Amino acid sequence: MSIKNQNILQKNQKYTVEIVDYGSNGEGVAKIEGVTVFVPFSIVGEKVEIILIVIKKDFAIAKIVNIIQRSPNRVDPKCQYYSKCGGCQLQHMNYAEQLKFKQKYVQNSLKKFAGYVGGIEQCEASASEYAYRNKFSFPVGEADGKIFVGMYRPASHNLVEIEECVIQEDSKPIIDAFLRFANENDVHAFSDQHPDGVKHLVARTNKNEVLVCVVSVKKIRNLHKFAVILQKKYKKVHIINNINTKNNNVILGDKDFVVLGDGQIEFNEFNLKYNVNVHSFLQVNNDIKHKLYNSVLGEIGSKDIVIDAYSGAGVLSAIIAKKCQRVYGIEIVKEAVENANSLAQDNGIVNLNNVCGDCAEELPKIIKNSKANVVVLDPPRKGCDKRVLDSLIAACPQKIIYVSCDPSTLARDLKILAGNYEIAKIKPFDMFPQTANVETLAILKLNQNCKN
Repeated sequence: MSIKNQNILQKNQKYTVEIVDYGSNGEGVAKIEGVTVFVPFSIVGEKVEIILIVIKKDFAIAKIVNIIQRSPNRVDPKCQYYSKCGGCQLQHMNYAEQLKFKQKYVQNSLKKFAGYVGGIEQCEASASEYAYRNKFSFPVGEADGKIFVGMYRPASHNLVEIEECVIQEDSKPIIDAFLRFANENDVHAFSDQHPDGVKHLVARTNKNEVLVCVVSVKKIRNLHKFAVILQKKYKKVHIINNINTKNNNVILGDKDFVVLGDGQIEFNEFNLKYNVNVHSFLQVNNDIKHKLYNSVLGEIGSKDIVIDAYSGAGVLSAIIAKKCQRVYGIEIVKEAVENANSLAQDNGIVNLNNVCGDCAEELPKIIKNSKANVVVLDPPRKGCDKRVLDSLIAACPQKIIYVSCDPSTLARDLKILAGNYEIAKIKPFDMFPQTANVETLAILKLNQNCKN
């Protein structure tokens, strides 16, 4: 129904509605005269009084004025910045409702974009609902001559000043230490007035070890003093000054200056030792990472030959190699492949071949020459390159294990593969509690339509 043509809704007008569903960002959905209205921070089953703040051709967006009938699944958010900061969307829901929403979100996406009407397993819960993230990347701002750490407001480039982030493992001590250092050493945030200033504060933690990266346009003096403050809390501290001179949305630049430590943190898990630097990709929720990777391993046998597409620095490839006959990792970034080779060598893994190249070009060659029967896909949020999917359709490996961080692009890719593959399993994993994001594991098995 077109709002524009029928002109049935009025901006700033109050309406009383019932929330009947959820949108993809966890916002409530109501209907007014057949028109879809998105109501952030509402819960299915609630009756709320709203004001329309945005009216588009085919939908509207509203804000809650009053909750008339409160859901038993509503809880008080733990974060003082919730609804102001754009980091979380679901803190007003209890955890059971969050898991229910994410399971349905995956189910609806697969039905809408892939035509899949089969079963979806329950969303795997995180052991921690808060303080689960092992990494943060916070923009840095300045107001009235005072530097601060913040988060962006929803759909905005405006910063909300924060003292801590409750979904991070250890944000407050790091933020406090940085602000103390900055104030005592005349450090400013990047701006027109201070074009050489700090852009971001990035940190990763692992037990009593911390890796902190200060991103700036030019080198920051006296960063060793920042390290001295952090050493009062952490047994091992690594400080890096990353230089980013580009004026874009990319957080990290190409140059790193190690101020203290090794510039990387060592992890020891899955009977594997590996190092993670500030540029490395690593799942942010350790508990769900273990559950997800164990589920992947459960789909692989000792005689399997596996291709790990989009293999990055080779952590998952190495984990898989400890179980199966041979693994081929494919990654286009040269530095990541070098890291993957070092990881394999340091752990004595001899049945892993890391290939540097375009996955769409390397995948069919490796399948043909190696007789690989399993392919693991773990692409970025935008999903798989169409050429990769085409090469899978042409090669027809027996099984595809797809790890996705976006249900809509997963559904798009599954639809392309549907002619040759049947969906054997779909399971969501709550990698990101309190947010609308969800990780999904899809297991695809070759059907009889494939002629290869």
